[in-house]
Amino acid sequence: RVHKDPDILEVEGFLTDDECDELIALARPHLKPVRIYNKESGEYEPSQRRTNTVASIASEDIPAIRKLVELARCGESIDGVSVLNYQSGQEVKPHTDHAIIERMKQFRVGVAFIYLNEVNAGGSTYFLELNLRLKPRKGNAVIHFPSDLKGRPDERTLHQGSAAIDEKWLLVVTWSNVEHPVPYKARNYDLYST
Repeated sequence: RVHKDPDILEVEGFLTDDECDELIALARPHLKPVRIYNKESGEYEPSQRRTNTVASIASEDIPAIRKLVELARCGESIDGVSVLNYQSGQEVKPHTDHAIIERMKQFRVGVAFIYLNEVNAGGSTYFLELNLRLKPRKGNAVIHFPSDLKGRPDERTLHQGSAAIDEKWLLVVTWSNVEHPVPYKARNYDLYST
């Protein structure tokens, strides 16, 4: 645990070097610019807050996902699996990972991001309210909880992905408060929408 109240956990060596390399190879041909859902227009649009690229992939393509399910006990509550890539200068502005899907009475309770490569310069994850900066280390997982079990956002988890200097790869897995009737691998997630 790197922080208590709110809990932020870091697991060193969560993925092996080979598992990280396989995920990068799997995602690389599918990278697309991030698009965010605009509630006003009802459309997915390019994001000014997230300048990186993303590949959404099915959990069946990730043998290591079983490790995360065991660690977080999130099973069929997984609602997103994405690999993010940051080239020099790309970043994610401050945000929380809290998300609500009102039609399903669903909200995000957990987020894990796993660094897939060594990043010597730039690309740290910075939790602003906690003054906590985490340096990307290949294979390490960071887990945080952007809302409580009643769906209230925890603004203390406000964080940003600092601008990359060296290229950065990141696996992001999110899970919600509900189990999905359709397994994640059968759902079509083509957009990073938070």
